[in-house]
Amino acid sequence: QAARDFARLSREAETERERLRQETIDVQQQTSVERGDAERVRLREHVLEARHHADQTQTAAEQAEALQYAGKLYQQAMEAKLHGEQSLAAQQWKEAAGEFVRAQELFAQASHSTQREKARQAAAVAHERMGEARAKAEQAKADERFTAEFVQAQQLAAQGHTCAEREEFVQAVELYEQTEQHFVHLLQQAIDQAAQEGA
Repeated sequence: QAARDFARLSREAETERERLRQETIDVQQQTSVERGDAERVRLREHVLEARHHADQTQTAAEQAEALQYAGKLYQQAMEAKLHGEQSLAAQQWKEAAGEFVRAQELFAQASHSTQREKARQAAAVAHERMGEARAKAEQAKADERFTAEFVQAQQLAAQGHTCAEREEFVQAVELYEQTEQHFVHLLQQAIDQAAQEGA
């Protein structure tokens, strides 16, 4: 009888050990699934954040008129964003995040390129207006009547030209506008002096 009881208890103990082992495996698998789910959630949130940043830089690029001034960069950014959306739909988290980050960088480059081009154009316009003011001052003989002041204005214009060559367009605009004002002032002085001489 004792041997049968021992055998039965041994079987029950083995069954209990097997049940505990299976429970441990189930818990480990569940934990692994939960960890995987948590990782997927984290990656998805990262992708959505990257997409949000890409959207923000796209809006800034559009407000800066990047499509008009930096069309190629803007198009590349749009393509990267589209690839990001496709990867997101396919739940390819890392690829999607990479494409959205690339789109954000390209939109930012397009905005920067647009600002630089607008500044270059503003410098060109300011240079042209300065040249017109200089020509009028020369016609009124301001360069002969006020040689020292005229030379100072020319030196200021040269500084503006140097800034423009270095692509420091904002400074170039400021210098060209100052120079234009000097030439306008010299023109007025020359006209006034000529009127006094004629009187």
